[in-house]
Amino acid sequence: MGTTITYKVRFELVLKANELFNKDIKYAVIWPKEDINYFWVNNALKFGLTVNIFPTVKAGKIWLLNS
Repeated sequence: MGTTITYKVRFELVLKANELFNKDIKYAVIWPKEDINYFWVNNALKFGLTVNIFPTVKAGKIWLLNS
């Protein structure tokens, strides 16, 4: 499957994250830059999750520490 996934799979991941993630914790998702799609983030935010997606661990750490 790789990192290019369908919208159906992306939404299934949102539903699973909503089930498993603690809404009091911020999550940084690291994903290859060429395959980043904010569909997942936008839908996760609708469920009250605090998430963002980044192409590098460094960028994710900066977001986690500064917001």
